[in-house]
Amino acid sequence: MILEAVALWPLVHFGLTRSLDTNPWKLFGFAMYCTPYDVQLEIWDKSSGLPRVVQSNERTAKLAYDYETGRGAFGSSYAPSKLASAFFEDNRTMTELAIDVGIQKLDPQTHKLTINRTTYHFSRNEDQ
Repeated sequence: MILEAVALWPLVHFGLTRSLDTNPWKLFGFAMYCTPYDVQLEIWDKSSGLPRVVQSNERTAKLAYDYETGRGAFGSSYAPSKLASAFFEDNRTMTELAIDVGIQKLDPQTHKLTINRTTYHFSRNEDQ
């Protein structure tokens, strides 16, 4: 039983890293040393016409770090809604927020590091 699990896990892990964008360094991946994985996070206030970067305080900086760690482990299934709620609580005048998540990966076709970006949009009335 254990031998089958060890033999099948690389296929399952490969599927998870491809479909959910999970970190190949997590979940006992066999090819973890072959692939760099870095999460980059930017928080933008889009309330006014001109977007601006939102400054973190100690609490939101910790939540951002926790999100980066969780996103690295669980991939795109880990949503930043808790982080967005904290920024709305700390910035009462902010009505629109964008969280830009960049994942630095090794592109298998070009063999160069690329950044894949996903942007999550939140509004004070309707978090998504």
